[in-house]
Amino acid sequence: MSSKAKRQLWEEKNMAEALRNVRGKKMGWQLASKIFNVPATTLRRRFKNNCNSTKGDLGGKRPVFSREVEDQFAQHIKDMEAKLFGLTLKDLK
Repeated sequence: MSSKAKRQLWEEKNMAEALRNVRGKKMGWQLASKIFNVPATTLRRRFKNNCNSTKGDLGGKRPVFSREVEDQFAQHIKDMEAKLFGLTLKDLK
């Protein structure tokens, strides 16, 4: 299992409950981290930044174009191919 595959295996509801307990001073970082099975560093960062956001992406590459634009490009390429205008990768860049 790669290091990226091990990221964000915790559940958002557990993080919210851990934050609630830390903010209410019912327990500390480490204890809340162990009880609710969430990373202590993430718990600390969310507490410090007063962040209640949901899980984000895992940091992979994001699409440049929207799905609609990609579909339009694909259709254009298919149309050009049907008209015997073979497009190369260099043409598409």
